[in-house]
Amino acid sequence: MQVCICSNQYGERKQLERLFQRSADRLIAAGEICYLHTYGSEGALLAEPMDFDLYMLDYQEEEGDVSGQKATALVTDLIRQRNLKTARFYLACPKPADDSPQIQYVKKPVTQGFVDTILNNRLADLKIEEEKVKQAIWEEEHRPPKNLKEAFYRWLNS
Repeated sequence: MQVCICSNQYGERKQLERLFQRSADRLIAAGEICYLHTYGSEGALLAEPMDFDLYMLDYQEEEGDVSGQKATALVTDLIRQRNLKTARFYLACPKPADDSPQIQYVKKPVTQGFVDTILNNRLADLKIEEEKVKQAIWEEEHRPPKNLKEAFYRWLNS
């Protein structure tokens, strides 16, 4: 699982890193894979070509910006530019009037229990998605051939 943490305030970013690292360490000890990536600015996050499974954003445009408009706009841009359909977004800011259904808004302070819950839920979702993909691949490999040419190529590759 790839987790992105983005906060433009150093102290809050470090606190989120600590919380997520504790949860990630527990997942790793249980045999799961969890990587954390942290960014200190909107530009650094947008420049990163990687898509993440879970985004935790605590982004304020300027001191005292509590509307959540800037963070919501950032997430909306990410979803649109990268066509992110399965990623989960958590914003540590108040819900604006024109919010997106793909975004979950989190009240501060973010707690360890909350981080544990969202990581475990996302991991469970990823396992379900992986099983669906495996099932689709198995069904494609085991369906009857459509024609003689496809039957020949299957025989040739077996």
